[in-house]
Amino acid sequence: MKNKRKGFTLLFTVLITSVLLSLALAIFNQIYKSLLLSSAGKESLAAFYAADSGVECVFLWDLKHQGFGYSIFATSSASFLHNGGEGITCNGQDFPAGPWIVTRDSTSAMTKFNLSFSQGVLPAEGCSEVVVSKVVSSGNVFTTVESRGYNICDASSPRKVERAIRVTY
Repeated sequence: MKNKRKGFTLLFTVLITSVLLSLALAIFNQIYKSLLLSSAGKESLAAFYAADSGVECVFLWDLKHQGFGYSIFATSSASFLHNGGEGITCNGQDFPAGPWIVTRDSTSAMTKFNLSFSQGVLPAEGCSEVVVSKVVSSGNVFTTVESRGYNICDASSPRKVERAIRVTY
């Protein structure tokens, strides 16, 4: 009778150990998923801030700035086209540092440019691609600003997140 009970202690120990290990793995899995979700939220927020910064820069230089008697963005082929970067700054850098791509006809124009925020204040690293479309109709100018913000400017990065904002006025 004494020999039959020897394996019970070993079996009970293995059972308790496997239950504790399963519990520890479940807790670890939950913590890991929470960290992934938190990281994705942070990256998404950086991309949104980059997109918002692009829109705010357009608002400043298209609506609020009093230094020019005209919009710095083309409205048609007959409009004056400002050459970007000349005394125009946004986020502590020339706005925009790179060339502008402008397509226009007799009643509309579209201006595309990129903003980099690696040297600026917010976000710490990021960029935005901004498109300003202006259409002249019945003497009124209708403007659409579309800004696509990215948390990382490297196109090949698997961590790259895009958020976009479109504003019409």
